[in-house]
Amino acid sequence: SFLLYAVSFSFYGFATSSFGLLLVASWLYGMGEAFRSGCHKAMIIAWLERENMLRHKTFLYSRTRSFSNLGSAVNAVLAITLITFLPNHSTIIFKASILPMLADFAMVWTYPSYMNDTARLLPTNDDN
Repeated sequence: SFLLYAVSFSFYGFATSSFGLLLVASWLYGMGEAFRSGCHKAMIIAWLERENMLRHKTFLYSRTRSFSNLGSAVNAVLAITLITFLPNHSTIIFKASILPMLADFAMVWTYPSYMNDTARLLPTNDDN
C-alpha cells in the first residue's frame, strides 16, 4: 500500500495539466488506502497475541492512534508552511511526499517475518 501511495503522489506531482493523470493518481491512492485500512490494527493485535499481551490491546491501539493523529497535525502545519513560502508548491508538495512513503515502506520491510503468516489468522473448520 505504501508503494501505491508513493506512485500516486508522483502522479499528483506531475499531473499539473492532465485530468487523466489526476484520475490515475486518485485511483492509485484509493487502492493504497483500501489495502492499508485495517492492516495496522491487525498487525498490532497479531504482535500482542504472540507476546501474550492481548489484555493491553485497547491501551496500545489507542496510543498508536494518538501518535498517528499527532503526526497528521504536524504534517498539516508543515504543509501549510511549505504552501505559504514556496512559489511553485503545487508540484513540490506531492513530490516531497514520496520520501516519507518510501521510508515507511522500508520500515515495513523490516517487520518480523511472522507478520506475513496469515494462515494462522484465518478461521478454521475445527469449530464445527
